[in-house]
Amino acid sequence: EVSGFGKIRYRAPLPDTSGSPIVLIHGVYGGASHRTYRKLLPLLDKAGKRVFILDLPGTGESDKPRKFYTIEDLDLFTENFLSEVVRERAT
Repeated sequence: EVSGFGKIRYRAPLPDTSGSPIVLIHGVYGGASHRTYRKLLPLLDKAGKRVFILDLPGTGESDKPRKFYTIEDLDLFTENFLSEVVRERAT
């Protein structure tokens, strides 16, 4: 759960990874989801990077309320995700 946005599908970093977290957020277009990073993610995992990937609200496997999201909504979502889930400075 992310405040104001419901259940958000994400994958936290794998065990035994290190460094500052990297948060991969997909674009905003039809069919967008965490799968955008299906080729990049294994490379980052193999390199031992701490990677979060997620589906934005209303996309992929996250909750899909009937709502039109503005850029301000997505900005607030990103702030909330970083503060509530990642809980530290990230790239």
